[in-house]
Amino acid sequence: MDPAAPAPFPRVVISGRGFVGGAGTGYPALAAALRADRSAIRVVAGGPRVPALGAPADFVAEPWLAGLAAVEPELGARARRLLRNVPRPALLGVAAAHEAAREAGLGPDAPGTAGTGVIVAGSNLAQDWGFANAGAVLAGRSPNPRHAVVYADSHQVGAVSELLGWRGPGLTVGAAAASGHAALFQAWLWLRAGVVERCLVLGAATGFSPVEAEAFALLGAAAPAASVAELGGPFDRRHAGFVAGEAAAAVVLEVESAARARGTVPRGCLAGAALLLGARHGPEPDVDDEERAMRRALAAAGLAPGDLDLVSAHASGTPAGDRAECAALRRVFADALGRVRVNAPKDLTGHTFSSAGVVAVLACLAQMEGGFLHGHAHLAEPIDDQLRFVRRAELAATRAALVNGFGFGGFAAALVLTAP
Repeated sequence: MDPAAPAPFPRVVISGRGFVGGAGTGYPALAAALRADRSAIRVVAGGPRVPALGAPADFVAEPWLAGLAAVEPELGARARRLLRNVPRPALLGVAAAHEAAREAGLGPDAPGTAGTGVIVAGSNLAQDWGFANAGAVLAGRSPNPRHAVVYADSHQVGAVSELLGWRGPGLTVGAAAASGHAALFQAWLWLRAGVVERCLVLGAATGFSPVEAEAFALLGAAAPAASVAELGGPFDRRHAGFVAGEAAAAVVLEVESAARARGTVPRGCLAGAALLLGARHGPEPDVDDEERAMRRALAAAGLAPGDLDLVSAHASGTPAGDRAECAALRRVFADALGRVRVNAPKDLTGHTFSSAGVVAVLACLAQMEGGFLHGHAHLAEPIDDQLRFVRRAELAATRAALVNGFGFGGFAAALVLTAP
């Protein structure tokens, strides 16, 4: 008797979306900012070596907690207890996770919580919190007693699990600026393997301390512009480094059959994913690795380069990073360069580091759903005249998109999203 053919992998869909960042609070605010090409980058602070630009979130915890309590009193009280005296990234993360869970129709302590996982993307998420507590100790004062509980990145996994009452598997995933991609890749594997029926992926906000800000500036990775007018965005000839953004972004991924059985409307499909190492530890980009990641993700999705409508580029804004990505894109899309469009939300949101991959996924979903392509606010003279950069927002249909993400340490990742 011939052995039975292996069952096909289940289709993985996105059923919930959440966002808190410089572009606004809530996923609709992000979608509106993208449609309007509205940049969140502004002058925030500066010093001798630290850039003066950033894209911070205008998020205040108390109004959000009060609003939650007005609609869901028990959950609001739980959130208030849970979020007392915690680092700012945890506040933003819980708010984004709650929005994504609500859109997916997943209430707290809902049936089937043992089949719901939580993955938080990022490492060293609250460096500013640790820096402040270290300063207190060095000055002979006591640190915040909550530091022992909340300093670890895994605190955010527990916070989301406790707020929503979810009891499935959970972990953190770190891959530098590709952390969001790594978390989505892990969730995609869990769902295809049957480990969970659904999984919330939280791209956590990153709270850099003055140490990281100074180090990035000394490395030459951060944009030295002192005003928005001086800024050259990703892929612009004036590009000189990234502008830090602040955002937490969340999505709920589900096996399509489970989502539809609950009456949930899929917002998009994660059709393919790839996460690779380049056998090196430093920050240098590598064209071969980036090409491999894109081709691997396309193969996993069963698509050819010509099947795509859009590339959401990693677009770090550093000269070396942008030029390497352009070279890799030319290789992959050699026969489709005239059709596929290229844009990057970092030009509007800033570089949000750990959450960047999830922010880019949300940006693609917004464009698919809204029938538009967002442009760039700081792209005046593109470095590559072969790629079709979206210069200003325009109406267009997107059926399939590639989302790139690369990180220090040789991480190269890519995701393929398709319409639901």
